[in-house]
Amino acid sequence: MRAIALVVVCALWGCAGNVELDREVLRRRCEKFCPSNAHHDWCQQNCVAEPVSNDAGSAIDSAPRGDLRQRDSDVITSDRGKPRIDSNVAIRDGGTVSDSAQAPVDVWIAPDLPPLADGSVGCPGNVAASYRQANAAYLRLSYYTSETEAELLIFSRSSGTADISGAITRSNQPLCAGENRVALPIAALASGQYPLTVTIRSDQTTQVQLTLSKLPPQTSGNTVQIDRYNHSVRLNGQPIFPFGAALYWSKSVASMQGVFNTIVRWDTLYSCANGSISPTEAAQNDWLFDEANRLGLKVIDRLDQSRPWWSYAKPDTSFMATFNDWLAHDVPEILAVTKHNRALLALMGFDEPALNERLDQAKIAVETFKQHDPYHPAFNNYAHGEGVELPQTANEDGISDYIYMTPSGSRARRVASMVDRTVSFAHRQNKFAWIMPLSEENVDGAYAPLTASEQMANTYLMFTGSAAGIYYFIWPAMHRQTYDVIKKLGGEANTLAPALLRRSPSSSTSVTVEPAEVLPAIRTRLTSMPDGTPILLVVNMEDYPIDVSFTLPWVPTDAHLQGMFGRGISDQALSGRAFSERLEALGTRAYRIAGARIVANQIDHPIAIREVHPSGAHHLTEMLQNTSFEGDGFWSTNRPGAVSYDSSRAYLGSRSIRIERANVGDEYVAIKSVKYTLAPNHRYEYGAHVLSNITSYPSGTNWSGVSVLLRASSGSAFEPPIAAAPRKNGVWIDRRQEFRTYDQPIEVHFEILAMDNAGSINVDKVFLRDMGPQPPQSTSKNRLDNSSFEHTRLPGWPVRWHPEGYDPFIRNTFLGDADAPFRLDAQNPYHGKYSLRIEGGSRSQGYVSSVHSRPDRRWGHGIPVTDGKSYTLSFYMRAQSSGTSVTVSANGIAQQSYSLSTNWQRYVLTGVRSGGGVPGYTYLAFDTPTAKSVVWIDAVQFEEGSVATGYVDPPYHANYPDP
Repeated sequence: MRAIALVVVCALWGCAGNVELDREVLRRRCEKFCPSNAHHDWCQQNCVAEPVSNDAGSAIDSAPRGDLRQRDSDVITSDRGKPRIDSNVAIRDGGTVSDSAQAPVDVWIAPDLPPLADGSVGCPGNVAASYRQANAAYLRLSYYTSETEAELLIFSRSSGTADISGAITRSNQPLCAGENRVALPIAALASGQYPLTVTIRSDQTTQVQLTLSKLPPQTSGNTVQIDRYNHSVRLNGQPIFPFGAALYWSKSVASMQGVFNTIVRWDTLYSCANGSISPTEAAQNDWLFDEANRLGLKVIDRLDQSRPWWSYAKPDTSFMATFNDWLAHDVPEILAVTKHNRALLALMGFDEPALNERLDQAKIAVETFKQHDPYHPAFNNYAHGEGVELPQTANEDGISDYIYMTPSGSRARRVASMVDRTVSFAHRQNKFAWIMPLSEENVDGAYAPLTASEQMANTYLMFTGSAAGIYYFIWPAMHRQTYDVIKKLGGEANTLAPALLRRSPSSSTSVTVEPAEVLPAIRTRLTSMPDGTPILLVVNMEDYPIDVSFTLPWVPTDAHLQGMFGRGISDQALSGRAFSERLEALGTRAYRIAGARIVANQIDHPIAIREVHPSGAHHLTEMLQNTSFEGDGFWSTNRPGAVSYDSSRAYLGSRSIRIERANVGDEYVAIKSVKYTLAPNHRYEYGAHVLSNITSYPSGTNWSGVSVLLRASSGSAFEPPIAAAPRKNGVWIDRRQEFRTYDQPIEVHFEILAMDNAGSINVDKVFLRDMGPQPPQSTSKNRLDNSSFEHTRLPGWPVRWHPEGYDPFIRNTFLGDADAPFRLDAQNPYHGKYSLRIEGGSRSQGYVSSVHSRPDRRWGHGIPVTDGKSYTLSFYMRAQSSGTSVTVSANGIAQQSYSLSTNWQRYVLTGVRSGGGVPGYTYLAFDTPTAKSVVWIDAVQFEEGSVATGYVDPPYHANYPDP
């Protein structure tokens, strides 16, 4: 039996050629894993002939040695013989985790891999390694300084051998199927760049070219290395989970202390002279680094902020001249100072480079950053996956991506999908993925601020998706509830960081959903703390409660489930290795499984999930068949010769569908689905992911020539909006639209239409989803939703109305507070229960300079209007002091100033729509510039025509579920 066990362990863990060593490795792993998992197949196969101790201290090996692993000073042995972490982090008492919501700190994790003797080989990783399809090799750290060993990880599709040549030479290193480790001695190497060639011989022969980078230790500043095995970063040897925010509007960095551990420089500029920044100027004028150091915060420095006037420009001749001057002067002078600063964590270049087709310049910028500062990761910041492709990001150290959630459960699925793609893309390249969600609402077009449950779910979607860092856009948030929930999330991120920064173990998930046709809504991630204690993270993506059961067949029979952070189950025995709980709408959970241990990533830890969705809820379903073109059928085309499957490019899955047009004047290509029926008075979402490689296009065209649309089969007047994809070569674009139907059902087909441009278009992951019933279409003459300020999502903040540029930290007064300068007032309203009370004046002094109807700009969905028609805006206002001036405007229609009295009075503004703002829409603005002026507004009406008629409060129609 022992001989069989040794054969199995060779296959699983790799063989160094030393049988006694193999026995010792096997014995130690049996001691670690099998006391609480003796039922597991691996234990039954490998450990039955070995002595297995049940001693409480045997679950943890003695502290490994070596610069890449735990240091002696990091481990303190408790009376029970279990290690615990030093008291400056949130792991204490024999490895248990404190649930107290602490401010984030720099945290480190115990070694995720067992130690290796020099030159030995082990197989630590996931044998399945599902994100790898071919032989591969990489060095664990992005660079080395004082380490005595480098770790080479080799993925082999089957057992075999590897040869290493270059500065370090090895021959016939044995390989197991999966990921193998090889320790390379580097103490004798001087600082420099060392090419390595790794030849992998398994079921096929693969040669991989690597460069081992060794840098001299930093004498000042930070050493920030990428841990490619765990897809995270190490700050001065200690892994860190950046939990931060983009510093926006305010220079009050102190507002971030106790909430975040990281700042992203945003619209806070360097002091410049003559178009460049000298070291002296940077040292004297960069208050951001001074404040960050004072408060113990780290900085992700967005370097294009030193040239803000071209940040969003297209790369024309003028841009390129400025860009080249920036690279030659600003960048080296900035980095000459900041790379030595203890606050600096990473370097961010362009924001949304795909937006204005600056991808080539973004690549050059990152390379320049790395030349002048090799000690800090460098990357650009993308938007919802646009530009996140290998040709654009190959030289970036990590992938950073905006991923926004606006209200509704369907959008939670969109967030999950985008997180999965971004993280998967990063992990395939052994990079970290950092994600930027919204802190509260998008400055330029959110439908409404996120509620507490939406923000919790949004952030936990990042946690469950294996993001290695989060920084919110924007900060500061304006509402007290937002501040409190993000502060709570900061404490939870700090507590979970040791698990979030570890590679997750293999965990196959099976899901049963009732009713069967409903899309699954429960998202999970299994990971573990440094002592092996399993952590299960869970999110309900729906906006209704779901009864969920989990079965974990690998846990011991006496394991206990411990709910963390005061949500859900507090402590419960896992009877039958299973548990059940009702997850509230957008509910989040973090469970600790006490009494179990995860010690081997490559052993599968299956999870069976059963979701029972309530019968009274609207169940989200995917209406289309064959949405990713992985199979055949359900689609047809007018030009079969121009359409093919493409296995080389896919958004998700193994292939996409490809459309080719050789010439601009060629016949259009249409791909049509079978017919589907849309229900009356329902809201729908539809779209596709599009990648274009355009070779020629008509003059002035900036579109890919592909449109995604729904076409009525009967030829009726039904015309939902078209999702047209911009011309961005080689970049996957997520194009989607929402619309509502009216009083009759309608039969449609989904269509992908390519015309005008020449070249190729790839389309993948199409979708059509019924998002639920809507009230019948309003026929009210008043086109304003929430015109009397009666409806809120966050207390005191009326939906569809927004205070422009308010910074709550100036006076330490948040929206939602009783004395907020923008709030609902139940005293003496003109209509209904509330009016809107505003304290006007300079926003730099903590007042509200302007109030807008929302959404207002960029994304549309404002008040519908038609150019050339007359419109009238009427509203009731009063002021605390007679003579208070307020300027009111309807964008593109009219503007006028009014002198108010202390009594309610109706005011009227009329004009003809002449363009301006978003085509086809307008928005309203109430500008209150008078210092400390107090104004009340109520009963606002916007109607077609040149005369104000009697006020009507129309039925409220939210495009998202209210809490």
